[in-house]
Amino acid sequence: MKKQFLFLVILFLFCFSGFAQTGFLGKRVHFQFESKFTPAWSNLNSNHKQGVFRFNYNLMPSIEFALTDKWSLAVNYLYSPSAFKITKLDDDGNYYSYFGEGYFMENGNRYKGYSEGDMTIHGSGLSALYYFSGIAPAGYYAKLGVDAFFYHISVPYMGYDTLVSIESGYSFYDKEFIYQDISGIYTAQDWAIGLRFEVGRNFFIGRYVSVGASFSLGILCKGWGKLIYNSNPKFIDEATKRLFTSYIGGISIKIGVLPF
Repeated sequence: MKKQFLFLVILFLFCFSGFAQTGFLGKRVHFQFESKFTPAWSNLNSNHKQGVFRFNYNLMPSIEFALTDKWSLAVNYLYSPSAFKITKLDDDGNYYSYFGEGYFMENGNRYKGYSEGDMTIHGSGLSALYYFSGIAPAGYYAKLGVDAFFYHISVPYMGYDTLVSIESGYSFYDKEFIYQDISGIYTAQDWAIGLRFEVGRNFFIGRYVSVGASFSLGILCKGWGKLIYNSNPKFIDEATKRLFTSYIGGISIKIGVLPF
């Protein structure tokens, strides 16, 4: 992911290196470091806490290139540690005579013991910005961007029920859960695409240093059916829900430099 992002940045700068000098104070390349905060009112943050004054955070370094005095393009890399809740299912009365509570997984096992997991998110994005006051990259702007996320989860468990086939007295095979007293850590990974709209402002302190703030709204273009209703949720589905809720909205603070 880091090599791909570096290649994208080099290609991005190369493609536009022939443009005539434009932008704020005749400079075009704007390096920024952004931290985006999203509320953890009903979800967990990276410390497995939630509440009105709890937040998740994303770290997003980026490079912005001014195409004209009003338009610019930006590429960014994203890193975010987080945690997510796991829905516990009560399977009493199910056709296969499942016993007790557990968590369904894609391999047919029902894991026991914990209701929280950890996730690490990496990603990259491409955005177009329009400055409706000032000269790019200074002033008020509106941004539309596409983000790609790759996330990895880890969930500890104390044991699991595994679904096995048994031969009944009627000469046909039935299934039931057999408990395995084996602890471990379940891991999985997935990806998602998001569309984001942002409004904000960059202030410049002198000729080189910038500070900024913005508000963003986003929509995750994956997993709608499972997010609304999922009769057989998996750990990775619960992590996707967490990513979905954190991507809906957020407030960012930024600091940057405009060297050339």
